[in-house]
Formats: sequence, structure tokens, C-alpha cells
Amino acid sequence: MARSERHWRKIEAHLTQWAADLDRARLGAEAEITKAQTQYYQRLAALRADIEQSLKRWDADLKALKHEAGTTADEVAHGIEDLRSRLRSELSAWQPELDRIKRTALDAKADARRLAEDLRERGKVATKRMSALKQTAGESWDEIKPAIERAWAELRPALQNAVTKFKESRPPEPPAPS
Repeated sequence: MARSERHWRKIEAHLTQWAADLDRARLGAEAEITKAQTQYYQRLAALRADIEQSLKRWDADLKALKHEAGTTADEVAHGIEDLRSRLRSELSAWQPELDRIKRTALDAKADARRLAEDLRERGKVATKRMSALKQTAGESWDEIKPAIERAWAELRPALQNAVTKFKESRPPEPPAPS
């Protein structure tokens, strides 16, 4: 096998590895998006369950108070209105946190899409460089290797930053309802 053929096989192996690295980064970004969305919906379900539990507890408290005090219908209506008011207040207090969690999930999804597009573009640039290198068939591996390593050095930090960003972008837990 000619020396140049071996060099081209090495270059193709590097490109294949880069493509696999890009695919892994894309899959990682998509997995982080899915995690963020799952966390959002799980937290939302937990909040709904907490609110329902509070409503049941308050209803039981109201019924017990009514039974103990023998309250009139007006007093019961007033108690129900107080309960509704407390519930509205609690829901209003939680709304900014729910909105923040939703924004975080949407931001993570948008960031992942931008990152995937950036990685695709960088992959296209690397492929074009590879094509250009292939057309310069008389060069030795030692002359081609620095250009390939430079292209990979430009792509590697983007992949590493993508993985790091999505591992660190998990939303914090919201405060417990009062």
C-alpha cells in the first residue's frame, strides 16, 4: 500500500471519529433538553399534588370548624371565600417560580438547537477542509497533520463546552409551599 493511501486512511479515520464525537455531543444536548423538560413537568405535577392536598386539608379543617362551632351559612360562605383567597395567594406566589422553570426549559432547548447547528456547521467546515486536503494528493502526512489537528482543536472546545453547559444548566428546586 502506498504511503499516501495510508495517510488518507488515517485522515478518514480522524474524520469518522469527529463525526462520532459530533453525534455524541448532539445526543447529549438532546438528552439534557429532555431532562430539563421532564424535571419541569415533574415539578409541575408535584406542585399540583401539593395544592390539591392543601385544598383537601383546608376543606376538612373548614368542615371540622363548622361542625365544632355550629356556624351559620354566612360564616361558612365567608370561610370558603377566605380559603379561596388563601389558595389564590399561594398560587400567585408560585407562579413566578413556575414561569422561571418553564423559561429555563425553553432556554435549554433553544441553546441545544443553536449548539447542534453550530456543531453541524463546524463539521461541514471540517469536511470541506478534508476534501481540500484530499485534492492535494502529493503532500506528506507531516504536512497535512497540523491542519487536521488545528481543525479538531477548533471543534473540540465547542463539544466540551456543550457537554459542560448542559450538565450545569439544571434548574434549582423551588421553595416549598407555605
